[in-house]
Amino acid sequence: MRRGKQILAVVMTLVMAVCMLCACGSKKPTSYEVYVTDSNGSPVSNVAIQFCSDTECMTGTTGEDGVAKFDREPGSYTIRVLNVPEGFASDSTEYSAPAEPDRVTIVLQ
Repeated sequence: MRRGKQILAVVMTLVMAVCMLCACGSKKPTSYEVYVTDSNGSPVSNVAIQFCSDTECMTGTTGEDGVAKFDREPGSYTIRVLNVPEGFASDSTEYSAPAEPDRVTIVLQ
């Protein structure tokens, strides 16, 4: 009887480990990311980004990795490039963020 309990404990531990791995692999993003690159695909830092809902706007700046993060609930948002580093053309395009938090890529020319 004791041997059966040990086997059951091992099986339950393995099942829990597999469940935890599956849960970690399917974790949805919790923030919107705006990734800014140049035409060669290299990240561009120090780009001022505006991230707006219907009622409020936030601003952020891309880091060395070219990413500006905005921790917001899923919804409808627009993205604008406010300021670009020297050597890049200004971008007056209004970008739409996906309904769920994800990454939006903007390529500067």
